[in-house]
Amino acid sequence: MTKTIILSTGGTGGHIFPALKLSEELRFRSHRVILLTDQRGQKCQEGASFDGVYLMNLHKGTGIIAKIRQLLDIGIQTVKSCLLYRKIKPDLVIGFGGYTSAPALMAAYLSRIPFMIHEQNAVLGRVNRWMAPYANLLALGFESTLGVPEKVNAVFVGNPVRDDILAEGKTPKTQTERIRLFVFGGSQGATLFSAVIPQALSRLPESMQSSLEITMQSREESLEKTRTDLNKTKATIIAVQSFFTDMPKQLSQADLIIARSGAMTVSEISAIGRATLFVP
Repeated sequence: MTKTIILSTGGTGGHIFPALKLSEELRFRSHRVILLTDQRGQKCQEGASFDGVYLMNLHKGTGIIAKIRQLLDIGIQTVKSCLLYRKIKPDLVIGFGGYTSAPALMAAYLSRIPFMIHEQNAVLGRVNRWMAPYANLLALGFESTLGVPEKVNAVFVGNPVRDDILAEGKTPKTQTERIRLFVFGGSQGATLFSAVIPQALSRLPESMQSSLEITMQSREESLEKTRTDLNKTKATIIAVQSFFTDMPKQLSQADLIIARSGAMTVSEISAIGRATLFVP
């Protein structure tokens, strides 16, 4: 029997990727899947991964005024979500964390629609911790997740890994004489890595530097400086980009990865088995 299922997530990769994987599986089983996300997830409207995508207008910022505005936005979006649920009549709502999922989960609770939460990280996020006591199920990405409230129906399920990651992981690496180093870390990690990786490489013996092939992520505004700093070493620079569309291939073909230790990054690299230096 076909059911309508709402997935709610923030627009960052750590939340979007598990939602994409679950949507793929649910649609394979002939269910209808609707995504509720924020402006950062607008790119999902362009693909065919969901049967519908609704964007929430939620402001984010620092300071008291920004926090008050965000709370007002959450209240408004909760009401809008309740109205949306009346229209499409979902059978289940699943939240993947982030402040964007708060209105979707609160609307499910107020509308008496079953809802569950998936926590990808090793520490329960603020919204998930707040809503977990009211959820029908809390699914955990890590078995020893911290911050789970008492008397919550929690079960360890792991983190869903994308099929293209698994498929590339089975592809034999192309053999080269050099060591392939892949460095990436999202917006926060990319800033740090752009500053410290070139410095660290410059301290290696030149014979070790010359044995490296480097592919590296950097923020758009730091691309030229990162390239300049890397070119001061003896390493071979393959690419320095702000975004990689072929991430599964980059991961599978790397001999060594340096990455920010986001939950989905850890899960995906663990699934394909690549030597990695994770940075918290």
